[in-house]
Amino acid sequence: MENLKKTPALGELVTKMEQVWTALISLANVQESKNTENTRREIPAASALRRMKGMHIVPVPTTTMTVNQHSKYKDFVIGIHSFDVQYVMVGGINSPKKISCIGTDGLRHNMLLKVNCCLHNLKFKTNCIAS
Repeated sequence: MENLKKTPALGELVTKMEQVWTALISLANVQESKNTENTRREIPAASALRRMKGMHIVPVPTTTMTVNQHSKYKDFVIGIHSFDVQYVMVGGINSPKKISCIGTDGLRHNMLLKVNCCLHNLKFKTNCIAS
């Protein structure tokens, strides 16, 4: 990972992806005292997710990209414009959370954040970010 960060073509992307994943994992690990389904919670203002800027080069993790025959993806990647300031508790043992981001396509993209998540048991694998 450190070698990729030093690469001129990938350094900024890898660094920003690491920042996004670290922030999402931090939010996933927040244990709620009352885990009521469909309860909205505000992401703390001090959270890294709320302070993130310039993440448009980081792909939205829950979008699907088609294979490009010329291996040119720059114009086809939907990046992260911003994250919502709230998340929704979805109910469950490990306080799973649904968070949304606005992509560079202008659309809302949902993600499910879970801790201690066994991916092969998930119905919607592409929408889960497990820590």
